[in-house]
Formats: sequence, C-alpha cells, structure tokens
Amino acid sequence: IMLGVFDQFFAARGFGVAFWLVVFVHGTLEITGMIMASAAGIILGKSFLFPGTIKRIEAFKQGAKDGVKIMIGLLPVFALAAFFEGFITRLYNDISILTTLIFGLSVIFVVWYFIIYPIRLGRKQFSHTKAEG
Repeated sequence: IMLGVFDQFFAARGFGVAFWLVVFVHGTLEITGMIMASAAGIILGKSFLFPGTIKRIEAFKQGAKDGVKIMIGLLPVFALAAFFEGFITRLYNDISILTTLIFGLSVIFVVWYFIIYPIRLGRKQFSHTKAEG
C-alpha cells in the first residue's frame, strides 16, 4: 500500500518515472528479500502450529533449520540491495541507463536465484535419490 501511495504522490507532481527508477534499483532485490524472509517466518510458524505426526518441539526445530537456511540465502540479496541503495540509487538523474541495467540484472538474478536454481537443485537431488533407489 505504501509503495502505491508514494507512487501516486510522486506521479502527481511529475516525478513518477524518477520515483520508479529509484525504487527499482534496490527495491527489486529488497522487496523480493522481504517476501522470502516472510516465507521463512511462515515456515517457522507452520511448523509450530501444525507439527504433523512428530513432536511439536521437533517440528519447530526442523522449521527453524529451514527458516535459517532461507535467511542465510538472503544475506547476499540484502547486501547487494544495500549497496545499490547506498551508492547507486542517488544517481538516478545522472545514469538512467545504469539504473535500468541494474534493474534488469536484478530481475534476472531474482528469477535465477529463487526459481531456476532451486528447480535445478531439486531435479539433481531427485535424480540422485532415484538412481540410489
């Protein structure tokens, strides 16, 4: 909601494109990271509330392990977003080609890191377990 409010605020004053260049440079990684971090919290809560057939504490421990794995995987995403926010975002007027390039590369990175790479790992793991069985 806040992103939409700020979009309207800046667009009404003629700064819509500049606003989105500023947001997309670091926001592509940052917002994706926040969504994935929220998923880690949901995994933790789900493991506690719905332990299944194992003890609640064991399910919670497993959920915590899974959540921590996600958070560790997000460290480079947040570090890169922080770098872009600190050093690149303020240059949106000077180098719009650079900001557009960073946005495009960020989208490619997000798709690869959160969609393509996990699918490949899953297939590789599945083929190893299938070959063993």
